[in-house]
Amino acid sequence: MNGLPHRPAEIFKTDSKYKIQVEGHANLVNFDNPAKAKFEQEQELVPLSQKQADAIRHALIALGIDVARITTIGIGEHSVSEKGADL
Repeated sequence: MNGLPHRPAEIFKTDSKYKIQVEGHANLVNFDNPAKAKFEQEQELVPLSQKQADAIRHALIALGIDVARITTIGIGEHSVSEKGADL
């Protein structure tokens, strides 16, 4: 993970009241076909982005952050900051 969760873990260790929600995102490929896009979002992107968020959650837990302080959500294509960035 190239050290990604280390900085948030350091911050979390300074105050036990901090909580985090990790959001997973993924880019839509079938954007030009609404029916395929809907299927892709529901059947592929949401599960994929949930797995990504869960991976960060597990890394934070491994760094000593209490599981009760971390929530995750797989969003899929919705709210992607830069469409097509992962193509």
